[in-house]
Amino acid sequence: MFATLVIVLPSISGKNSADHDAPEKLIYPLERAYTPAELEFATLKEPDGAAAALLAAAARQSHTELHLALLTVEESGIAEYTGYEPRRGRWSEPELEAGEVDDRSVRLPYLADLTERWTVSSEGLRSGLWEQAHDLSGHMLSDWPADA
Repeated sequence: MFATLVIVLPSISGKNSADHDAPEKLIYPLERAYTPAELEFATLKEPDGAAAALLAAAARQSHTELHLALLTVEESGIAEYTGYEPRRGRWSEPELEAGEVDDRSVRLPYLADLTERWTVSSEGLRSGLWEQAHDLSGHMLSDWPADA
């Protein structure tokens, strides 16, 4: 999983914009690894804390939104054989290098967790879990790039 800052850009780059290629969201990967429990702006370690502070200030000035998220990126494709080095007469794994990526999927485990907890709770649409999941998915689903 990758910890990221998700920047939701102002509507000027949205569907009604003349520049249809402009992104609506930017993902800034963080340097350190975080668990869901420790992923908060106040607990980010350096250099992530500095990057978040800078982006938060820019977000306030430009009236954009800034969120923290854990993303799971899964890629599949072809690995290229680069040879192998025997280790003192023992068999060793062949050396492979990542080649071309054929398929990539990006998941947001936090949204899946919110949805699961809401389903199990049997609460209605006015529950806090539903509101959090609905808000988060609203930022993502309308125009999230398919090739993210």
